[in-house]
Amino acid sequence: MKRVRINGFVYIKVGSALATLEQFSRSPAIPPCLQVGEGGSGSLRILSCILESVKWSVGATYFFGMWLLILTLLLVMETQYAQLSARLRMARGLREVATCAEWLAELLQLESDMRDVFFDGVLHMLLGALLVPLINTYQLMFGPRTMFSGLTLSTLPLVYGSMSLLGDRLSVGCDQVRFAAYSGPWDEEAPPVRRLRIQIMQSCSRRAPFAVRGLGGFTRAGAYQVIKTWYQYLNLLISTVT
Repeated sequence: MKRVRINGFVYIKVGSALATLEQFSRSPAIPPCLQVGEGGSGSLRILSCILESVKWSVGATYFFGMWLLILTLLLVMETQYAQLSARLRMARGLREVATCAEWLAELLQLESDMRDVFFDGVLHMLLGALLVPLINTYQLMFGPRTMFSGLTLSTLPLVYGSMSLLGDRLSVGCDQVRFAAYSGPWDEEAPPVRRLRIQIMQSCSRRAPFAVRGLGGFTRAGAYQVIKTWYQYLNLLISTVT
């Protein structure tokens, strides 16, 4: 996971450098012979096209690769929660309940590691999935219409929507583990077993097992609030023109 974080950091820095170099090559402050515009040299125009292709290729590979990786991890965690809840319903005695508590602690630690490792990459990816469709929707309404602007609209429901649905299912799986701990034979168990069940219920009391600082949890309620804010910003952009 540390390697994923390092690769994401390198991607962001390289992409920023390529974008800066491209903007510098198009700047009117430099001599015309070094510009990439109509008055620029042919070699610089070719170099700009190559840099543009590399930038978008690397960006798309990292963007969708990170998206598929996080979806896979969320699916694995959802399966683990389902298996844990089924095992906890059948657990009897201190040893079996303690094994389930250790399993839950490992899952919670995995969620914490995912938040720490993927924070920069996920935040960059989700902001791209929200901001790029916002700007391109505005461009489709008031600017030149391109195929790229239309295609980027799909990243909003495809990326953010899918992650929110899986995060919501993960929250439901966490609730199922809590209900499984509550449905045990409390009258027949010893006090240490009851304390373990209470600890499991307290650990599963969170509504969003996987969340990103600044964007909240991956749930349907959180997605509704984000989409609502997105639509408000779109109306704000439209009002500046109309």
